[in-house]
Amino acid sequence: MYRATILKLYPDKKQQDTLRQHLGACRYAYNYFLRMRIKHYRMYGKHEGFKSMTGYDCCNRVKGLRNRKQFLKDAPSYAIRQKMLDLDKAYKAFFRRKYGFPSFKRRGRTDTMRFDWPQIKFKDSSRIWIPKAGWVRFRGKILDGKLRNVTIKRFGFERYEASVMYEVPETKREVTEAVGIDLNCHDLVLSDATKYATPEYPFQDKIRRWSRILSRRVKGSHRREKARRMLAKWHYRSAKKRNYLLQRITSEIAYQSESQARFVVLEDLRVDNLTRKGKGKRKKGLNRSMRDSCMGYIKQMLAYKTATMKAPTFYASSKLCSNCGHKYEELSLAERTWRCKECHTKHDRDINAATNLIKWASDALRGDEGRPAGISIPEGIRLRSENLVAFLEHAESQKHGLHKASVL
Repeated sequence: MYRATILKLYPDKKQQDTLRQHLGACRYAYNYFLRMRIKHYRMYGKHEGFKSMTGYDCCNRVKGLRNRKQFLKDAPSYAIRQKMLDLDKAYKAFFRRKYGFPSFKRRGRTDTMRFDWPQIKFKDSSRIWIPKAGWVRFRGKILDGKLRNVTIKRFGFERYEASVMYEVPETKREVTEAVGIDLNCHDLVLSDATKYATPEYPFQDKIRRWSRILSRRVKGSHRREKARRMLAKWHYRSAKKRNYLLQRITSEIAYQSESQARFVVLEDLRVDNLTRKGKGKRKKGLNRSMRDSCMGYIKQMLAYKTATMKAPTFYASSKLCSNCGHKYEELSLAERTWRCKECHTKHDRDINAATNLIKWASDALRGDEGRPAGISIPEGIRLRSENLVAFLEHAESQKHGLHKASVL
C-alpha cells in the first residue's frame, strides 16, 4: 500500500529562482499541449477513423518543442514528460465522465512537477536532492518504506513543499463493527448517537480583511501583489487546518484500533445539486455552510480509509421512523426533533437518519443473499460477508444516550 508525507522546503534565493523557472516551464508545456490537443480534436475529431493524441504522442513532441524554446531546455525533461502523462490522465477522466474538462494552468497559482525515485536522494534527514536545483533544506518526517516519487509544489505566496510517496507494508484491519453516518451543515452524526462538530472555515477575519485590502489596490502595483500573497497565505493556512481536523475526525470514525475498522454506511448526497440555486440571503448562507462542511471531502476520506456503502440519493432517511417505518412527509428543515404519529416515538432528526441508513443497508444485503454488492473496500481492510449482516443488526439494535465528541 502507499502512504505519503509532506515536507516543507526552504530553498535559498538561487534555488527559488531555479525552481520557479522549472515549474513555469512545466506549466507552459502543459498549456501548449492542451491547446494542441483541443485544436487537433476540432480539426479531425468528426472524421471517420479519428485517433486522438495520447500522452506518449505528446512526450515524443517534447524534444522538438525544447529545441525551439530555450527556457524549456533548462528545465528537467523528465518533469515535463510527466506533465504530459498527467494531461493524458485528465483527458481520459473527462471522457469517462469522472471529472470536468482539463483547464489551463494559470501563473501565480499552485505549480507542480514530479520526479521518480531514482532522481531523488535524501541526506541527513534534513536535505533533499532536486535535479538541477541541488540540495534543498526541508522540515518534516520521513517514513520507513520504498520511495516511489516526489511532487514539488509552489504556492502563490512563495512557499515550496514536497509531497513524498512511499510504498509501505500493508496493514490489515478486520471490520468488527458497522455504523451509519448522517451529514449536515454543522455536525457529523453517527448511528450510536455520537456527534462530531465539523470544523468551520478558520481565519475568516484575516481572509475578509485582506480581500478588502486587495480590492482597494491598483492593478499592477507592488502593494497589490503583496496583498494577493497575504490573501493566498491565509487561504492556504485555513485549508491546511481544516484538512488536519477532518483527517482526525474521519480516522477516529473509520478505525477502532490498529487492527480493527468500521463498516460505514453513508448518504449519496449531491452537494452541487443542493447548492445550485443561491438566490436570496438565507439560501446563500445555507450554501456557504454546506460548502464549508466538506460533505464530499468527508465521504472521499472515508472511502479510502475503510469499507463504505452508499444509500440511494433520494432515500428519505430523515423522514422515516426508525422504529415503525412511518414516513413523516411534512418534515421541514427547521424541525430538529419530531414525534412519530404512529408509534409516538420521539426522534432526533440526525440520529434517526443515521439509524435508518443502517436499517437500509441491512435490508439491502438480506435481499442480495448476504453478498456485499455495491460496497467499496480499500486496500488493507478485511470484510467477511457472512459477518456483515450481523454487524448491521447489532448496530441497529444499539440504544445509546447522546454524547458529543469533538477533536477541535
